Amino acid sequence: MPLGPEQVEPLELLAVLAGSCLETAATVEELRRQARHDALTGIGNHSSFHERLRDLAIQPNVALLVLDIDNFKQVNDTGGHLLGDQVLRTTTQDLQRVLDDPEVVFRIGGDEFAIILHGVHAAPHTVRALEREIERSVGPVLAVHGAALSVGVGHRRADEALIDTLERADAQLYLAKAAKRPIGGLYARGDRPAPRPYQLRR
Repeated sequence: MPLGPEQVEPLELLAVLAGSCLETAATVEELRRQARHDALTGIGNHSSFHERLRDLAIQPNVALLVLDIDNFKQVNDTGGHLLGDQVLRTTTQDLQRVLDDPEVVFRIGGDEFAIILHGVHAAPHTVRALEREIERSVGPVLAVHGAALSVGVGHRRADEALIDTLERADAQLYLAKAAKRPIGGLYARGDRPAPRPYQLRR
């Protein structure tokens, strides 16, 4: 039995309203995604980095790597901001290629990145291997532009808040930067006894 106008019109209105609701939901979801991701590189931003730290609040095995591009201002000053943006995108892509899970890489500042590892991936020997792979993948590209990458590493201690682990990784990052000579490459310093800075192979 065909429907009359009195039945069709309400159904059409409901269909329009349902479509509008779906569009609104999709827009809201996209805005949420944009709010959690860096517009230039597409990876997680400062906000999503700290959200992930909260998610791992009770995870015992966590390692945090904080990375900073040295001489980035010089790259911008000499090559322009378009080159600077390209260096940031290339660094992001190289870091994602090194890691099994690209979602663990975040851009937390202008030229600062962070990596969150947990479980078996946070084991000290695994983190050291990761540092060496970052050296091979990222160091040479940055050296072309007269830049380098410093890395600070923090391994979570028993019953330690991750914000404290992050502070120790930051402190190690600044020690690594202070220990540098002005050449391209990657230098890292973490929670290891008297570590030697990694230098770009010639």
